[in-house]
Order: sequence, then structure tokens, then C-alpha cells
Amino acid sequence: MDLGIYYIDLVAARAFLTQPVHEVIFQIYATVGWFILVFLLLHAGILFYEKYRQHGYMHNWKWVLLAIDIPALNVQTPKAVEQMFAHLAGALNVPNIGETFHQGFKQRWFSFEIISIEGYIQFLVYTEEKFRDLVEGAVYAQYPEAEVIEVEDYVGTAPDTYPNDEYDIWAADFTLTEDYSFPIRTYREFEHSISKDTVLKDPMGTFLESFSRIGQGEQMWFQLLVEPTPSNTWKNHVIAQVKKMIGEKAAHGKTRVVDVVADAPVKILEAAGDAVFAREAGETHAKAEEPKNQLKFLTPGQKIIVEAMELKMAKVGFKTKMRGIYLARKEVFRPERGVNALVGAIQQFNI
Repeated sequence: MDLGIYYIDLVAARAFLTQPVHEVIFQIYATVGWFILVFLLLHAGILFYEKYRQHGYMHNWKWVLLAIDIPALNVQTPKAVEQMFAHLAGALNVPNIGETFHQGFKQRWFSFEIISIEGYIQFLVYTEEKFRDLVEGAVYAQYPEAEVIEVEDYVGTAPDTYPNDEYDIWAADFTLTEDYSFPIRTYREFEHSISKDTVLKDPMGTFLESFSRIGQGEQMWFQLLVEPTPSNTWKNHVIAQVKKMIGEKAAHGKTRVVDVVADAPVKILEAAGDAVFAREAGETHAKAEEPKNQLKFLTPGQKIIVEAMELKMAKVGFKTKMRGIYLARKEVFRPERGVNALVGAIQQFNI
């Protein structure tokens, strides 16, 4: 079959496809398998080299643990915390190829922690010493009356190895059940009027209540790891998910030579079909009148989710990981008090 720049030998193709399945697989592997193997080995080698260089880059990092005390009569709203995180995004550094593979650059991150040791609650920030001033500046900018001091690491009060003769432990990572483009509840969804002059707007109340009930011999830790990340990557992903939600047809324009060459046979067949079946402009005109998306057919709940996804794109993004730990002496270890309360507090942020 002659298709201009392409020629298909139908006899050879039929003979190849009528062979036993294992013969077809073997011939395909013998033809392109080596290329796949080399590609995988090269990819793994690059990753290992990058991790090796990063290990050397991080070797001289010095970490500090900062305790943050906010006055009880603080009049700031939760918006201040959002602004504080936006301030910390200034730590972002997008490396070039030389910094990545020669220097082994690794983006520094921050660990925001809430701990309760026998009922005493403390807010902590674990940061690399280079960004101590950035953290303190972000805190003082929103909470001028706050007190930030360096403290010793609290993990030294707990055993290093489990199972342990004296302590039991529960630990877990918290992750999203849906794609990260979907929203979670923010502090604005917690606002509701109790009376004419009183508005409840603190979602941390339930969260901290679980920490305050920790008693003698018990500890509970919550860690929020955040790493600044370029906005274009994750926001483009959210935009794609929004378009998928509203049924918007994605553009298929291709500019790469590889894409153009790969699409050439399809274009040729389409042109042949147009000539044979005389497809006229009527079909083109019908397509032109199709709606851009299906937004008007979304349910009220779906519209709210789409709006929340777009609001999310207006905020500063971080790579994030959440962890929780409850540990206690064996005689007072009660997961139903510590673990269940923590999990319940996290669940309130589900939308």
C-alpha cells in the first residue's frame, strides 16, 4: 500500500501478525527491547547520580528548631497564617542544569510542628539555619508581639527503637484521597455566626483540643513539611483538571517535528476519506457550533468544586507532607484518646 512518503507491506504485516503470540512478543523485544533497557538504565543512573550529589550538597546543612509563642489576646485572623506561608515561598530557588547535576542543589524545606508533651502544647518550626531570618521575619510580620526562641529538639525525650519495653507508638502519614487539584476546606468555610457580633473562624479549635487532652506519660506530635515549588507546574495541572471537570475539549495543536511526522499517516487517511466519501463543509460547520464546554450542565455541587479549584490556583503552592505520632508509656497508652482525636481533627478539612 503506497501512502506517499509511507509504504506498508500488507503481506509482510499479515505474516507477522499471524505468528504465535510469543513469537510476536519475542521479535518486538529483539527489535526495540534493547533500546528500552538502555533508556531505563540511563534514567536510573541519572537519578542515582543526582541523589549522590544532593547528599553531598545537604551534608553541611545546619538545622535549628524554633519555638513560636503567640500572645493569647492576639487579634489576627487565620488570613495572617496564609500570608506567613506566602512570605516563606521566597525561599524558592529554581536551579539550572549545572546547579542540579554539578552542585547537587536541593530545595530547602520547612517543618511546621505542633506537639503536646503531657498536655503542654507548643508550636515549632524546624528550619535550615540559612532561612532562620526568613522564618522569624515571616512570623513577626504577621504577629509583631510573638516570641521566637531556639529550643532543643524534643524527639530526644522518646525512645529511638520500637518495639520498646516501656513505650508503645502509633505513627502515620496523611495523604489525599483525590487528586491534589481538588480543594480542601479552608478557614473561610469554618466561618459562621454564633450571634450578631460573634463569628466563629478558628478551625484549629478542634485540632488543638485533641492535643490538650494528652495526659501524664503521653506525647502527640503533628508535622507539616512544606517545600516551595514553582507555581507553573502544579497550576497547569489544576487548569487541566478544571477543563476536564467542565468538559472542555483540549487543543490538539502540535509543533514538534516528531508529533507532525507521527500524525502524517492519520492526516493522509483522513484526506483520502474526504475524497472518497465527499465529506463537505457541513460537518465542519456542525463542529464549529459545538459548545466550548459543558459548564452549564454541571450540578450546583460540581460548580462549587470548580470555583474552589480556581480559587486554589490564586494561592501560593508547596509540596506538602503531613505526619502524626502518638506515643505513650505502655500503662497509659490509649489510641482511642490520642489517635482517634487527631484523625477526627484532620477529617474536618474534607470538602
